[in-house]
Amino acid sequence: MEHLPQGVKDEEGCFVYRVVDSVTLAVRTGTNVGDESMTDICFDPNELISIDLVRPSRIPGSSNGPFLRLSDASGWLFEKKYGKTMMERVPVERGLFTFYVDNCMTGIALRNHPVDRESVKVKTVSYKPMQKIVCDRIVKHPVTGVNFYRVQGTEGWVFDKRLNKNGDIIHSMLLPEDNVEEGLRVYECLDPIAIRSIPDVKDSCKIDRIIEAGELVATNVSRKCPVEPMTNGPFLQLCDGSGWVFERKLGRKIMNQLAVQRGTWSVRVENAPTGIALRSQPIDSQLFFLDYITYRPGDILRCTHMVQASSGVKFFRVVDTGGWIFDRRRGDAMLTVLSEYINHTEQLMDFQTPAGLPPWTPDFVRGVVSALSGDLEEVSLNETSRVISFRNIVANVLINIYYTTRTIGTAMSHPTQGRTQLFRRNCTNEELVQILDDPRVHTGKGYKRKRDMKRGSSFPDRIVSTPHGQGILADEEGEARNRLLELDSEMEVLMKEKRKLLVTIRDVDLQRAQEAKTMDEKSQQRQTEFQARCEEKKRKLQEKLLREQQEQQRQQREAELLRARTCNDCGRVFVDERAKWQHWDDVHRIYCHVCDRDFTSTHALRQHQDALYHY
Repeated sequence: MEHLPQGVKDEEGCFVYRVVDSVTLAVRTGTNVGDESMTDICFDPNELISIDLVRPSRIPGSSNGPFLRLSDASGWLFEKKYGKTMMERVPVERGLFTFYVDNCMTGIALRNHPVDRESVKVKTVSYKPMQKIVCDRIVKHPVTGVNFYRVQGTEGWVFDKRLNKNGDIIHSMLLPEDNVEEGLRVYECLDPIAIRSIPDVKDSCKIDRIIEAGELVATNVSRKCPVEPMTNGPFLQLCDGSGWVFERKLGRKIMNQLAVQRGTWSVRVENAPTGIALRSQPIDSQLFFLDYITYRPGDILRCTHMVQASSGVKFFRVVDTGGWIFDRRRGDAMLTVLSEYINHTEQLMDFQTPAGLPPWTPDFVRGVVSALSGDLEEVSLNETSRVISFRNIVANVLINIYYTTRTIGTAMSHPTQGRTQLFRRNCTNEELVQILDDPRVHTGKGYKRKRDMKRGSSFPDRIVSTPHGQGILADEEGEARNRLLELDSEMEVLMKEKRKLLVTIRDVDLQRAQEAKTMDEKSQQRQTEFQARCEEKKRKLQEKLLREQQEQQRQQREAELLRARTCNDCGRVFVDERAKWQHWDDVHRIYCHVCDRDFTSTHALRQHQDALYHY
């Protein structure tokens, strides 16, 4: 930081400024207010701008400034111009805020500034619907009331709702974390239901695929309806990415959740000679074939999940595929279970903390504190981070209790290690009482953090001579300077840790983005494959009808040829029609040998011979 003649300093950090009413500001290339340095980037009245450096004017007594560097490095702005206020600072709150992206089916793009317009979008970063994001800053627009959040690990912003010109909400952009639950769930349809393209019950959102009554669907996301939670929803995203279904519609229950057993099953494929095809859903239908994967009779498969329908059919989820197979069809065995192991512990932990224990609540912790001695006082409660803090007045120890994960952190001064922090995870109720009563108690668990530098280790006290002998220079100025140098070194270490954490967070965000992209690609692939299968079925049906028509015509021609070659009197078949008539003339023709006249019967011929004496 640079010191100025007035004694003020530059400010670095995350700041947000609002353009005041009736002012349109153009970004400058440098720290001046002249029009010659204007750029094409402009901000309208009441728009918010993200700033990372506040620099007062270098000219003593200047009525311009302080100058504000935009966090996207696109230029500079200023708070005042010739004494007139052009921008004002807006409060920015720290914390951790977790959301799922809403705004189906578009998602949300990252913004360089807390502004909802196209020109400030980060072209390379966008978040898919239902993708999880974590933010570390929040700023509320003082006029519109829209909340803008800075995504952790980036300098970009997102917002919670989109308004029209009248100030009405037209789209919800972010969904609070408590409205979404992730994890495998299987539901059985009570009534036929059409899959929706977005989490809505409207008929206009239907796609051309229906889940019939009694069929099962596997979902990986459960999304509550924030508007009418008791009427419609929760909405369920199908694991194969093909769309959404819902548990209730207009208060009527459409789907019933089934218990999913987790464990390990070894099964052998039966159903000779066809085998069994993998399904994207636990449904015995060719419409849900998964990448045309077919297992032959005798194949041994390993499965990780099992669910049983009301019909008694058991569906198994094949490991590393996400697909399902079933044990029987119309009474015929499709699979034989060779071995099974059901993990009851994992099923219990689905609705509890990783330690298998129910989470604490702030009231529960306060009740424990009130039952102990009066040395503890409550310092703060952060519902966003889910931590409640107490201070032991006598021991001067800060106790942070993360009540949802049962983690307890104690910050104290150690006799030899200096200032340290000790974290204990998955604590029981008895350990909570012990730590609150004595923060230094040893529980046999936890890990410790301490300062990397002991005070004075790199900068020892200066030894000086006095009339009374050698002594230590420990005045306030020397102490302050030594402490400042130590803090600079510690800040370097912290910055290294911060960069490592940012890399880790960025990798997690990239992985989530990749998963969201993969789910979107799978959804499009499923739709393309479904259309291709329909076209293939139509083509095969047309070919079959054409073949049947051709076969019928061929049979008719053969029948006519056969009739032409068959003797009507004796039924004998000849090689051609000429041979048939030659045979008829030789064997079956009745005629007079004298006059060559034909007769219909032998009796008529004899009468003719008797009358004319043609013997």
